[in-house]
Amino acid sequence: RLRVREDGLAARSARDGLWMLSNAVDLPGRYFAQGALLGHVVSGNLRTVRVVVPQTEADLVRNRTEAIRVRLADRRGEEFLATRVREVPAGSEELPSEALTQDGGGPFATDPRDRNGLKTLGRTFQFDLDLQTDATDLRFGCRAWVRFDHRQEPLAVLAWRSLRQVLLSRLTV
Repeated sequence: RLRVREDGLAARSARDGLWMLSNAVDLPGRYFAQGALLGHVVSGNLRTVRVVVPQTEADLVRNRTEAIRVRLADRRGEEFLATRVREVPAGSEELPSEALTQDGGGPFATDPRDRNGLKTLGRTFQFDLDLQTDATDLRFGCRAWVRFDHRQEPLAVLAWRSLRQVLLSRLTV
């Protein structure tokens, strides 16, 4: 019985891969309930970057992007080209990570009444990008800065789009 109980204390994953910890310094001496999240087991490539854009810019990203450039926090000197591979079909007011909030260093303001601190003040859209690289040492959970290069347009078209966005924001409130 003691051996069975001792085997029950070991954490095992159902699949092969690399075990990634979020806060390794918090692990020693700490008790975890059965089924608690200790980290993530990552397998396959780590070339997918999830990007969140405000609703006002979603159409530009969806229809007018010519090139996507990505810089990773742990590789600031390198710039990767990327392609858009997926889009979450509906907008959301909930961010996938606290790192995207202004408190976490991101660009999105959150609703102060939200207890989780993840509800934005406006609708956002999520896109998945695939990095065009053969690098095998990319890290899971790394912060990325993304630049979307859009087609050139006349100044009148840009002014019309800005005016239209202001009018639509006033009518929907």
